[in-house]
Amino acid sequence: MGTEGLLRFISVRLNEFLHRFAFALPPNRRELLWELVPGILASGRLRLSEIVRSRLDGPGALQGLEKHLSLQLASKHWDHQELAETVLADQARQVGEDTIVAIDFSELVKRYGRKLQYLDQVSDRSDPLKSVRPGYGLFQAYRVVRADQVFPLYLRLFSKWQPQFAGQNKLLDDELFHLRRQLQGRGIWDFDRGFDGGYSLKGLLTCQQPRWIVRMRGDRHLTDRTGQKQSVRDWAGHIRRNLPENRLAGGLSVRLPGDPRPLQLVTCRFRVPDEPEPWMLLTHGFDQVPYSPRRALTSYLRRWRAEDGIRLYKQHLGGETFMVQYFRAMQRLLLMGQLALTFLAELVEEDSTCVGQIEDAALHFGEPIKIRAYRVARGLQRLTAGRPFRVDRC
Repeated sequence: MGTEGLLRFISVRLNEFLHRFAFALPPNRRELLWELVPGILASGRLRLSEIVRSRLDGPGALQGLEKHLSLQLASKHWDHQELAETVLADQARQVGEDTIVAIDFSELVKRYGRKLQYLDQVSDRSDPLKSVRPGYGLFQAYRVVRADQVFPLYLRLFSKWQPQFAGQNKLLDDELFHLRRQLQGRGIWDFDRGFDGGYSLKGLLTCQQPRWIVRMRGDRHLTDRTGQKQSVRDWAGHIRRNLPENRLAGGLSVRLPGDPRPLQLVTCRFRVPDEPEPWMLLTHGFDQVPYSPRRALTSYLRRWRAEDGIRLYKQHLGGETFMVQYFRAMQRLLLMGQLALTFLAELVEEDSTCVGQIEDAALHFGEPIKIRAYRVARGLQRLTAGRPFRVDRC
């Protein structure tokens, strides 16, 4: 199939995809989906100027269309929350009992932001020194199918300066209950070490999610069923010393200090490359058949291998480079980016001959791209380069 045929294939698929969500917007705002999502896919960016440029034949109307989209995104006269809930509900239907749901806090650093609404200070995790820079916090949840197949489930931008913000702990509580309600207890929730504090762990127990895994720091403390208190590192060493030779992973029944609810600490014999010691995982719901310590370890390994796919949002779409002034406009643009990534992930899952041809177009970039969603995204950019990409709403 030639380039024109591939573009028609993409247009038809994208039109069908956008119609699934259009009803969640007011009738006079639905065109935003057809104006923004194709432009994000074609440009690979969340910057309005580049989105608009990908839709026009020439530079003549660029400034006018950019201003129009900016005003639409910043408008006080419509609410994007119903669209966000519709996207979450759509993806939640695909979450099964054993689906990995990776949940994390991240940040969008705005190095040169000065006049952006509710601009906060965040720790830049991409900097080895973890420097504090202007930016916003980001709560994110992803559905992990495999290492190179990750679907954005839920994204929420936040700042301590936004109205009615009661702190990151309160936000975490609210969002955990929100996800618990939407997913109805399905999925295995996986968290990295930023969630190993007592407040976060008690919040997880309170929301009554059946199965979850939190990677622990070694200097945290837990008690066993007798009340003996030791560091996580010491308990993990105890597990490894008593592990039968034919077992790779083992567990121990533990409690949070001062909390009687049972948990299980899981560790293993080996450590992954670049890690100073074997993983120490605090788990809930892995202490009975068919779930086991080894299964908990395998579940976290799947989440760990999917980190590159999770980073696709910021790296490919330039999530830190978009420039709109108002906070609500940022949230809406991020939501449009989430829809674009979901469409990419669904194309990859479709795995048709046409998708393979789109991937082949990415070879132009001259270097191997391991994550398949990256290849499809780059192929789309290559196919639409130098020509306007518009999807007719029909």
